[in-house]
Amino acid sequence: MDSVTLLEDQFQSTEVLITTVKKGLRVGEVPITIENRSCGESKKGADLLYGLQVAKVLLKTWWRR
Repeated sequence: MDSVTLLEDQFQSTEVLITTVKKGLRVGEVPITIENRSCGESKKGADLLYGLQVAKVLLKTWWRR
């Protein structure tokens, strides 16, 4: 992970996955349990704008050298 540089303010998981795959590093999956939120609200958007922001980060990261 030392060779992975994160440049985005948001959506770091997208940036990490794309960057590691492009560098030829191994990516693994592990099962997790997600608890129901006990307080507060999610910062994840549920509209088209949120999806476009994720897509922008995805494309910027993919085209980065």
